[in-house]
Amino acid sequence: MQEQASNTSSGLTAGQVEIYDKDVPALPSGNYTLSVDQTVKQDGTCAVSSSNGDQCTPYSTSLDFSVTGPKLSMSTDQVVEVFPPSRSPGAWQETLPYITLSSPSLPWESELTVPNTDPVEHAPWLALVVLTEDELGGSGLPVTSGTVGTLITPSSADILAPVISPAPTTQEQDEKIQMLDIPKDVFAANMPSAADMRLLAHVRKTSSDDGTTTGEAGTETYSIIVANRLPQTDKSNYIFLISLEGLGEYLPGGSQSIAETKTAVRVAVLYSWQMGTVTDTGDFCTDFQEISESGGAGMFKIKSTLEGQAGTILEQGFVPLTWNMRSGETMTAWYRGPFAPVATKEDLITPPETSGILPAVLHSDQLLRYDQSNGVFDVSYAAAFEVGRLLALSSPSYLTQIAGWRSDAVNQALERTNNAYSQARDYLSSGGATSSENTLPPPPVSIQSWLARQAQLTGLPFSYLVPNASLLDAEQLRFFVVDQNWIYYFLMGALSVGILDDSSLAHYQGSAHTTVTQAMTQVNNGEGWVEPITGYLLRSKLVTDFPKMVVSAKAADGNPLVCLQKQNLSSSVAFGMFYGVPESVSFTQPEQHLQFGIFDIGGRHVIPARYISGSNVGGEIPNESGGADDIDVSMRTGSTGVVSMDATARLLAAVITANDSYLQGSSDLTSGQFAVQLIKPAGKFTFSWSSTSQNNTNGEAA
Repeated sequence: MQEQASNTSSGLTAGQVEIYDKDVPALPSGNYTLSVDQTVKQDGTCAVSSSNGDQCTPYSTSLDFSVTGPKLSMSTDQVVEVFPPSRSPGAWQETLPYITLSSPSLPWESELTVPNTDPVEHAPWLALVVLTEDELGGSGLPVTSGTVGTLITPSSADILAPVISPAPTTQEQDEKIQMLDIPKDVFAANMPSAADMRLLAHVRKTSSDDGTTTGEAGTETYSIIVANRLPQTDKSNYIFLISLEGLGEYLPGGSQSIAETKTAVRVAVLYSWQMGTVTDTGDFCTDFQEISESGGAGMFKIKSTLEGQAGTILEQGFVPLTWNMRSGETMTAWYRGPFAPVATKEDLITPPETSGILPAVLHSDQLLRYDQSNGVFDVSYAAAFEVGRLLALSSPSYLTQIAGWRSDAVNQALERTNNAYSQARDYLSSGGATSSENTLPPPPVSIQSWLARQAQLTGLPFSYLVPNASLLDAEQLRFFVVDQNWIYYFLMGALSVGILDDSSLAHYQGSAHTTVTQAMTQVNNGEGWVEPITGYLLRSKLVTDFPKMVVSAKAADGNPLVCLQKQNLSSSVAFGMFYGVPESVSFTQPEQHLQFGIFDIGGRHVIPARYISGSNVGGEIPNESGGADDIDVSMRTGSTGVVSMDATARLLAAVITANDSYLQGSSDLTSGQFAVQLIKPAGKFTFSWSSTSQNNTNGEAA
């Protein structure tokens, strides 16, 4: 654990995490004076001599300036994630809530000023506190709106207000902020001590590789602030990110007691959320377990008990939809989007390396397929062609590129016409050995790149992906195989905006086919669509609670599959595609979402001591019997669920010192080292593809 994230190396791979104590800015918020003195001599003689003549009088100047930071408010964009998730019920009673911020230095941009107290050097000025509804004396979130002026100068003398330094200017006092009045006894019982504060914030660096990175991945650095209190069962728990600047001396164990005349302490609230109900069940793995056991995981098709031809068609992933025909009539038609529950034959696509060329398509009606046995149309590929055309028409830049390409084709045709006499003469003189090809010039790279992006379905309307809600109900996971024929005609539709009429259709035929197939091949760095493309759709509160969950897949031989696409289509729907057929698909909490907490073993609140250096960093230190060396957590007397962080850290340090040479000579853990002790492993749940495809859902937590 190093002190500052800015001093660290990068090059992390997916799944790796680096933890640091803090990231202290060179100049924290405050008032500063820059002074410069300079003496000037010429030929050994002072330009200006002092009164006694022994020394030169320096030229002096000074500059006063201030460094300001987001002391009393911040943009919600800085909040990467919170845990436990807002209003999400679960088994949180052993979890210490935390908040992840995008700025790695924010907790140290100001200082927690506590007179005559050494251990809190560079202690963060922000604290995450857990309070219950009844402690705050009301119902609902008790945060109120106000200004900086009303924060530091309450209208009531009963309120203890923070003393902010440097004092806010008149303009700053008019800024809008959120505030909270905490009853005096609640403040004293639940706030972290000054010594605790130094342990409750750290910096975490993770890999930015989400599985879709093909080159060297970058890193992402966050600051993490951990609460000092466990959520309370059968209570409405609220979590507040508050500023304690100017209140450090009133914290538990501080040099000042809150006056008897005060009834509450006013703090600035930078962020807040309400937890869900604390239950005996419910977390990342158990939520996936429920999806697995309830039959919520399966292939991408409507579950049906129908038999005969209709049942067979439903099993293949088709759904019946109302089709509005050009004649004004309506009828039922079959439709299947790009996702199928089974592999589809690629007989509609002619590989570019062969001489065969499919006829180019001018109208979507050319792709309608009619089932004479039951009189129903299949509109799947016609719809793919039409939506591809519509997306192309909605992209002005793409249309400009197509127009340029078409202009080049016209110029080429005119040139052939102008040279017709010389071509005929050459043909006759060669005995018919030469001829000209009726093809377009190669398209610009920008056109193929645009088509390749569309091949990953990034902008396709959701209704074309999931045409019936029954295909993806709430709390369901669906696996699929991509129908590459659908993708082919989808891209052909996008390219068709360059075809004006039947007379130009033949001219575009070969080039259109080549362009589309090469765009499909461009996906996955040129490896293309030569192997099956598979994927998943997940509609669940898990996507809302864990928007950056990591999804990975492994083939039957154990090798990881390349992820072609991964994104959240909405706040509750996640989508991804893999190159190849997986044997297993795993969902894991992201690295920046590692949980913190304690363990309840037989009524004891314990934390296993962990190594802080060497190849086994983070591993549990064994006791004499070979089990984990569990340390009893020091809980604050007179409070409910409040952990005495400093006392617990000293107990852990004693065990670690005896087993890890890195800490020898020091009796204190740093915030980064302490965070390693509090970490609870990230949740991971794995589904078996082969079992799911056979309607026998099989999944397990890791």
